[in-house]
Amino acid sequence: MSYAITEVPIPEPGAVEEPQAKQFRAVSRLCRDVFIEGQGADAHIQSDRSQAAHARNTDGNSWFAAAAVAAGAVVGFAWGNAHFDGSPEFAWFQVGVDPAWRRRGLGRELWAMVKDRARAEGAKTLLVDVPCPLPAPGQPVLVPDDGHGAAPADWPGVLFAQAMGLKFDYLELTSGLALPVPEPVLAQAEADAAARSAGYSLVAWFGHVPDQWVEDFAGLEARLGADAPSGDIQFQVAPHTAQHMRHWEDEAIAGLDPMLGAGAIEQATGRMVATTWLNLPLDLPEGLTVAARQNTTLVAPAHRGHRLGLAVKVAALRHLAGLTTQQVADVVGRPLPPRVDRVITQNAAANDSMWSINQRLGFRRSGIDLVWSTPLT
Repeated sequence: MSYAITEVPIPEPGAVEEPQAKQFRAVSRLCRDVFIEGQGADAHIQSDRSQAAHARNTDGNSWFAAAAVAAGAVVGFAWGNAHFDGSPEFAWFQVGVDPAWRRRGLGRELWAMVKDRARAEGAKTLLVDVPCPLPAPGQPVLVPDDGHGAAPADWPGVLFAQAMGLKFDYLELTSGLALPVPEPVLAQAEADAAARSAGYSLVAWFGHVPDQWVEDFAGLEARLGADAPSGDIQFQVAPHTAQHMRHWEDEAIAGLDPMLGAGAIEQATGRMVATTWLNLPLDLPEGLTVAARQNTTLVAPAHRGHRLGLAVKVAALRHLAGLTTQQVADVVGRPLPPRVDRVITQNAAANDSMWSINQRLGFRRSGIDLVWSTPLT
């Protein structure tokens, strides 16, 4: 059976259910299926509306979607953006194919389209995510260039990336935490953090960072590109401002995927010096595990060693546990219940300190996200 590949318009979030957005919805759902295939219940998945809202982030990103269509059905997709996270030399894309359509050359055609698009946007390096499970005992593995962790060598996405000549830079380990977290676990972690964090207080929020700390929050978020392990890929530190943060928050609310966070405040200065934040998917279809994604957790260098990373994670979990339907309605304008089954997060395999924090809260490793790259010449 023949297929055709075409660019897919990205709708406004509020129009994602309109007839003209049918193909975009199919791309979004196949993308979701590919991640669930790789990582199961702890896959980072978004609703169709959230995908559309995320692509409306105009802070330098240039988003693109394409579909391979056969007999009216989307059987392959490309999805991503150029000017990745404020780094104009990088583009980031995902390519996925329905299992029944693999090994027919469809992925190669999508890949060629992605490379052309990235070049046209001025990118010099193309990054690709490949979600996959943890290697089974005795399974052949592939080690990334940075030497940390291992991936199943015979996973379809791994084989495709190798066939396209990509370089395996590093991997991030996905882990999941079942909710609710037992109270004794939270209480012990809270006590341990408090014993080392005299002189700091904790705050939590939902929807929007309080005005007095939004600049500090932006500054912490900007450090991620410099602090997070990423093999030999050197990301530029994106220009994060209070305006950028408000754009992120508004984008998340428009996608019914609002932000919830917590921060540590240095009492002597009133400055936020550590933070963590999550996205809460509020409109995933019934039957799917609802997993809040924990994103950046970061402590300013001068304030490390006080267990503030642990403190803010506990504060965020407690705030999540107490969230009400009315609080959701106040932020997103709809009385959607905050039904969250799990919290998921990703950490570079080289980031042992963050993994130790996650372990003591009950996170368990469940999958891998592989980061590959290729130069664009």
